[in-house]
Amino acid sequence: MRGRAGSGVEVLLGRLREQRSWLVIVGVAALIARLPLLVVLHSAPQGDAAGYVAMAEQIGDGRYSGMHRMPGYPMFVWLCGLLPGSAADDVAIVQHLLGIALAIGLTAFGWRAFSPAAGVMAGMIGAISIPLLVFEDQVLADFLFGVLVVAGAMVLAVCVRRPDPERARLLVAIGVLFAVATYVKPVGQGLILAAPIAVGLTTRDLRRTARATALAGLTMVLLLGPWAIRNAIVNDDFGLTDQLGVTLFNRAFEVERLAIPTDDPQSELVRGFVATAEREPGLRPSSYVLNQLVVHGFSGTEALAIERRLAETAIRRNAFTYAKTSVKLVRTQVLDLHTQFPPPDSASSAPAILRRPGHWLTSLGNHLVNWWWSLTGGVIAALVLLLVPGPRRRAAIAIAVPPLLVIVVTVLTHGGNYRYAFQSAPEAWLLGSAGLAFVVGATADRVRVARAARS
Repeated sequence: MRGRAGSGVEVLLGRLREQRSWLVIVGVAALIARLPLLVVLHSAPQGDAAGYVAMAEQIGDGRYSGMHRMPGYPMFVWLCGLLPGSAADDVAIVQHLLGIALAIGLTAFGWRAFSPAAGVMAGMIGAISIPLLVFEDQVLADFLFGVLVVAGAMVLAVCVRRPDPERARLLVAIGVLFAVATYVKPVGQGLILAAPIAVGLTTRDLRRTARATALAGLTMVLLLGPWAIRNAIVNDDFGLTDQLGVTLFNRAFEVERLAIPTDDPQSELVRGFVATAEREPGLRPSSYVLNQLVVHGFSGTEALAIERRLAETAIRRNAFTYAKTSVKLVRTQVLDLHTQFPPPDSASSAPAILRRPGHWLTSLGNHLVNWWWSLTGGVIAALVLLLVPGPRRRAAIAIAVPPLLVIVVTVLTHGGNYRYAFQSAPEAWLLGSAGLAFVVGATADRVRVARAARS
């Protein structure tokens, strides 16, 4: 009996060394954590979520004419709406299924690119951490954008590890993924720099960097160009979106608290609107000013142009203050990855037989994230990988560049918040887990060598 028991344990341990077993374990954990959210009815979307549903309905009716938001996420909502049920339920189900796939993908990629321990750690955090479940459960573009960016980062990491003849198709794939991400959120425009920066840092070869810039960048331009041309025809504005006016106004006058320029034709009018908004709780100056300019006879395009002009003037005149605050905000965005969330409200209405196992797993997930954060000091451990020559260093650079670009562009044009920070959580989990696994492994190796030397 002991022999059989010993043999069974050995078989089990052997299987736990296989990637396939851990992919199943992570996938099952992710499914159990999400089951309560897959079977409940979600409340009607409010705020930005309701706006996305309305835009999806416009797409279904063939009358999407605006350019304030990119069409990618409304199109995604419309496609989900082809399923039976309400839009909120359909989007939540599809996003939760993508969340399961993301957790499995983190495991597989981390295992191959860094180490088995790194893959399992990052995948399990993605499988059972509450923040990811919260964003998957909402009709908001942040989760889908984050999935597309991390997918592009993974392909970029594979690209920088491959010989030149195999890179061309991968660079085109990177351009496609980042273009689709930009169709979901316009902050993705900054990703056009991801491939050249990553290839440049990992190869230090000008010719290869230029090739990466051409292939990935040209792919993005070719895919995004039609939308810019459409906007020029329909809205007389050759650009991807007109959001920059309101977001930059927020960055300059709500986040930075700069003074509104006094020499603009609309300075006095806008200062009055801002003063009113600041006196009324719940009013955001950027949105209130935009609405009031329209009420006073300006078109939406003109109102956005006024906000952008005032914000750019104020930033240009206070460039040093703006730059200094931007550095602080980048740090804040990284620290926001440790924000704690309660489980989604919709989980409370799920049957107890599904809710309790999911609650146990997500509670464990919170502890796991806290433990991971404490041991890695955020993503500081990942910095160790930048000192290690070879494939792991190249993969770490490729994974780090896209989310950093997203964070920097977000900070420069909006200021950022915890919701936007979590778009980059999967890359942070990968890098922190890989760095932690490397440090622990290297320390253990040194201890073993020291013991062997003493004996």
